[in-house]
Formats: sequence, structure tokens, C-alpha cells
Amino acid sequence: MHYLLIGFMGSGKSTLCNRVSEALQIPIYCLDDEIQNKIGMSIAKIFECYGEEFFRTQEAEVLRGIETLQKPHLIDCGGGTPIFHSVRTYGKVCFVQESFEVIAQRLQGDDTRPLFRDVQKAHQLFSQREMIYLESADYVLSGGNKFEKLKDWILKEERIRDPLLLE
Repeated sequence: MHYLLIGFMGSGKSTLCNRVSEALQIPIYCLDDEIQNKIGMSIAKIFECYGEEFFRTQEAEVLRGIETLQKPHLIDCGGGTPIFHSVRTYGKVCFVQESFEVIAQRLQGDDTRPLFRDVQKAHQLFSQREMIYLESADYVLSGGNKFEKLKDWILKEERIRDPLLLE
């Protein structure tokens, strides 16, 4: 079973994936990295040269690649993935919930996020997406100590799936 991390850009999905991957020895499948490797340019450049529609088409193809993964993976989804694609079909979904204020602080000066260049528009996007994230999630990860909470949730899910696993 795969574990998909969803949430707004800058919510901490990639950081959590890296930490949990190291702790539990679960490989990561990062959609943005896969798209960048496939196209040969950064996400920002893809948006600039080809637009969001092209990006979302590539994202759909890379998302379908999850079906070929043989063992459980942490799936690091882009902020828009659950908005444009059904993520629940690929595994258990965890929404990494963070306030817009914290995200704005984290992304201040980061020019690699094309949809965050205008903070007011980004805030509108954040508000529009929040409910979809909640509806898509099997688990909502909020508050402090997200690393431990996520790790514990995955361990619990793996034990439910196979009680002999991870012992």
C-alpha cells in the first residue's frame, strides 16, 4: 500500500517524506521530481514554457506510474495533484495541513513556485483547495510533531494490512 502526502505547496510534504522514508526505510516517489526528470526542466520552467495544462497532463501520466511500483512507497504529491486527479485510487492519503501564514513565511522569496508568485492569488488558491484536501484525505496531519504522527499512522496502517509486517 502506498501513502500519498497531499497539501498546499510549502506545507512540508517533501520534508516529511524524506524524514519518514529514512526512519521507516520506505522509498519515495516524488511526482514533481519524476515530471522534471521526464521533461528535463524545472517545474517553474515547465509552467513558463508550456503552461499549467501541459504540466497537469504530465502529472497524470506520472501519477499512473504509481501502479507499477512493487512495494509500498511514500508518494510526494504536488499541491494541485488531488485537485486535478483522484488520488485515493493509489493508496492511503494523508493531508499535511498547515496555515497559510506559516506557508507564506516558508515560501517568502522562493521563486521556484509559479503559483505562489502573487501572494493574494496564492491565498485564494489555498482557500479553494483546503476543502478538496480534506475530502481526499484518509488522515489529516495537523498541529505539532507531524513527523512522529505520520510515522505512527503509517506503522498502524501497515500492521492492519499485514500484522507480521514491520515487526
